[in-house]
Amino acid sequence: MPKFFQDHGRKEPTTRRGTIMACSQGAPELTVWELTMRDPSKTQVFMQAMQLIEAGYPFSGEYSFDWVVSRAAEDPARKLVVDVGGSSGHALKGIARETPGLELSRCVLQDLPPVVERAKAGAEGGLEKAEFMGIDFHEKQPVQG
Repeated sequence: MPKFFQDHGRKEPTTRRGTIMACSQGAPELTVWELTMRDPSKTQVFMQAMQLIEAGYPFSGEYSFDWVVSRAAEDPARKLVVDVGGSSGHALKGIARETPGLELSRCVLQDLPPVVERAKAGAEGGLEKAEFMGIDFHEKQPVQG
């Protein structure tokens, strides 16, 4: 960190590239995710860490998604829930479990393509009905409405 600030001044990066981590590894042109994906063991550790975080994360309780179900018939083509950066789908599954009548086939799980591929391969408990969409959430959101 001291070397980063010496070279770049005391400011935070304003893009996904040129981060302290990337500069410390001699690859300022890469994002943190691209750096992680270069090393399968780091990727595995990251995914395991996400699973641990997911295990203790509340999905609803403070917020009810019942209104989504009650308004779903207004536009049968409309997506109901889009889980951006959804990892393995833990939040989407939790929302569906706690929201009777929520059609997972009208819900979308979005994350980076390799993460979505992994989530789709391990989908169960109804999550396999959802749409899996590989995206970069720093780009324009493809699901509108």
